[in-house]
Amino acid sequence: MKPLILNSQLNKNNLWSGCILASVAHAIMVAHYPELSYEHSWDGDNYSVVDDSGGRGTITFKDNYFVGAFRNDNFPRTDISTAIDFFQVHQKISLRWLRMKL
Repeated sequence: MKPLILNSQLNKNNLWSGCILASVAHAIMVAHYPELSYEHSWDGDNYSVVDDSGGRGTITFKDNYFVGAFRNDNFPRTDISTAIDFFQVHQKISLRWLRMKL
């Protein structure tokens, strides 16, 4: 599986720096708007963002890679019926990829 490149400037260091900057800006903003304190958070290597519009995202930073997952609760996916269906279909591909990396 080849990594997806969205643009030439997107790499782990730039993304991590952007998440740190967003966290600092958010921390300053929370002093004036404490009701929005839940929107940005760190849990170990995981940076998460949530908004009132149903958007959610988490990026996990590890030594050799980073991975992100994003969703919009207000956008129905009709091509994948449930999450379990998605993982059952892609389980063999994922396991094969993991074995190649180990």
